[in-house]
Amino acid sequence: MATVASSAALPQIIVYRPGTVAHHHGDYVHPIHRVVSGVWPAPSPETCRDFSPGGVWIGPADREVLVCCGCGLDCT
Repeated sequence: MATVASSAALPQIIVYRPGTVAHHHGDYVHPIHRVVSGVWPAPSPETCRDFSPGGVWIGPADREVLVCCGCGLDCT
């Protein structure tokens, strides 16, 4: 069972980690998709164990992004 980031730990300002993502659950990730900085249960998308559908919308209303709850990968 995957651990989901608590709402208290979710970042309110969208800042991305530097670098690219090799894969997420073994699936290709386009280089435009990056990881939102913050405290996530998994340290990277390559090690993410959250297989739940969907994600969580974070950020200010005019810049919201949909991220994986397990690793913070921007899936928007």
